[in-house]
Amino acid sequence: MKCKNQSSSAARLAANLALFSYLMLLLSALPLRGQAVKASLVGAITDSSGAVVPGADITITEVNTNFSRSATTNESGYYVFSNLNPGVYRVEAKLTGFKTAVKDKVEVLVNTTVRADLQLQPGAISEVVTVSAEAAPLLQTDRSDIGRKIEARQMQEPVATATTCCRLKPTRLGAGFTSGLERQRLRSLLAPRHLQLA
Repeated sequence: MKCKNQSSSAARLAANLALFSYLMLLLSALPLRGQAVKASLVGAITDSSGAVVPGADITITEVNTNFSRSATTNESGYYVFSNLNPGVYRVEAKLTGFKTAVKDKVEVLVNTTVRADLQLQPGAISEVVTVSAEAAPLLQTDRSDIGRKIEARQMQEPVATATTCCRLKPTRLGAGFTSGLERQRLRSLLAPRHLQLA
């Protein structure tokens, strides 16, 4: 009787482990969406009087990869390009009866919405008016969340500050620890930095 109960509980355990393993395999195949890696580029097209220009053809081109996307401004003169890879873009607006307007060096960062407004001047479509992108506005009003470009130098600065503050402390490290095990653990963590420990 005991042998029969042990074998049935072992079979249940094996079945539960197999089910758990199968579920973990399925869940690991789902895409992770913990961080945003895309960006958006938006803007408004106006004429020289400030009136909105619906129906203008907008083309954006990532300058490093030469990847292009096109759209048309809506009835309010706005355009939106979402789900873009970060990079430096060239924004071009065309409409019959107006000069082609171009804005170069529009930097699009991860998890940001960048605004690139253009103004069309009357003239032939073959004429081009080029504008360099200005610095990003201090207050981003197109989105409620933020994204930043972090340089490698910025990632290393906090580490350098943390190690120098430990070197400047005149007291001996580990003096306040009562446990020998804690003192030994601190020694092993800080030993590569050649600090003197109690």
